[in-house]
Amino acid sequence: MRANRRGGPPVRVKICGITRPEDGVLAARLGTDAVGLVFHAQSPRSVTVERARAIVAALPPFVTRVGHGASGFNTSCTMDIIGKSNRRRH
Repeated sequence: MRANRRGGPPVRVKICGITRPEDGVLAARLGTDAVGLVFHAQSPRSVTVERARAIVAALPPFVTRVGHGASGFNTSCTMDIIGKSNRRRH
């Protein structure tokens, strides 16, 4: 988290739509707080469960993982990958 220059609450940065482990690692190295993985099949940024596991395995431990999907996306699989509290439905 970074302090807001204007004295407001800290700013958190999330990079969404990561599709390759090396991009997730680069985002973490550049200082992002969270990485978003898209599980909506119609999205060009969508990842498979296997690809999501590879991306998450490559991330440092303190980078938050966030899963994005349309209503009805497979929450049981994504919970194992990213955790219960980091799911988003659109």
